[in-house]
Amino acid sequence: MARIYPMYFLLTCFTLAILELRPAYDLMGVWETYMLTDKWLVFLLNVTFLRGFFDFFKFTGIVQGWTLTVEECFYFAAPFMLLGLRGKSVKLLLYAVLILSLGTVLVCYAPHPYGFFDSFTFLFTITFFGRCCEFLAGMGLALLILNRFKAMRAGAFYTWTGLAWIIAVMGAMAWINDPLVPEEEMNVPLLIFLNIIVILPGICALYFGLIREQSGLRWLLETKLFNLLGRASYTFYLVHMGVLSRFLDLHVTKHSLLKFGITNLIAILLFKAVEEPAHRFLSRRHA
Repeated sequence: MARIYPMYFLLTCFTLAILELRPAYDLMGVWETYMLTDKWLVFLLNVTFLRGFFDFFKFTGIVQGWTLTVEECFYFAAPFMLLGLRGKSVKLLLYAVLILSLGTVLVCYAPHPYGFFDSFTFLFTITFFGRCCEFLAGMGLALLILNRFKAMRAGAFYTWTGLAWIIAVMGAMAWINDPLVPEEEMNVPLLIFLNIIVILPGICALYFGLIREQSGLRWLLETKLFNLLGRASYTFYLVHMGVLSRFLDLHVTKHSLLKFGITNLIAILLFKAVEEPAHRFLSRRHA
């Protein structure tokens, strides 16, 4: 939390202030429609990570920040799951059933103010309860590596197989999510299944390969440049959409590669000037 929250809070406040002053920077086009009380509610739901539970507010503030609600739910649940796991990975299947069942109960029986768990599409695309298999797969991979594959392996089979799998699934998703196809004709259940289930073996294989294989990709990611980009990646994640992207489109360039480079430079500057010092300060205070 000492690393995640300070930059998120500052950029959320900055984003909402810009939307108030320049509504044209709102990617979703809804800020101008809010009453003053709605705007304060949006602020509170954003800074507390609660907006990811409400369909109406999921893309407010930092648009992609809804994923932090998913992440924080996992951080909250992980200690309890690890205590119950006791090294037996088969229990992960039980966890999946329990968490998905709880999400289903919320969709079917809970009140839905502001779109609170208002549909199964929302459940499986936006919430931890619907996307828990991604986190549980990561826990299973960690147990597998710690218990059975402690030594490095020759070759790079898992690295490249995992990468190819991910590319293939993403290609299938792009084909299904054709912008020329009307939304009502799109196969949303299949898209969700590919996104949260089918892609998992590829992700796990890639991570296994990066951890236990000496591949060219691992060597590249270990270079100083990619180490810096990795450390600044959280800030990049926070700024790559929203008001910065809109500003670049309106005043600098719409060229994707140029925007990518500029956004990375800004992310590195923010990491060095704000995120890293704030993290060190808070870590010392709680040491």
